[in-house]
Amino acid sequence: MTERMSKLLALSAKAGVAYAVTVFAIGFLLGTARVRWQLTNAGRPSGEVVRALAWAGRPQAHEFLARIKRELPEEARKELVASRGALPEWLARTISAELAA
Repeated sequence: MTERMSKLLALSAKAGVAYAVTVFAIGFLLGTARVRWQLTNAGRPSGEVVRALAWAGRPQAHEFLARIKRELPEEARKELVASRGALPEWLARTISAELAA
């Protein structure tokens, strides 16, 4: 893992703890799977990417993933591609377009 990727993951981890707790609480209160996908691959670099893409949103997801994909470890790439079924369609398509091609 590169130093830049390490810094990105460390920064997102600091914000991610509160975010993950909030997402869990919302999912629990709603009683649906509408937000649980954001916890896909929790605790792993690929999970941090899922949450970063969710935060970026549909309009910026392609651009964000295109910028960081060169720095993603191969294992994280494989996990993202494998987890597409648990993600919303827009995010699964983004991952397919950027990583599975």
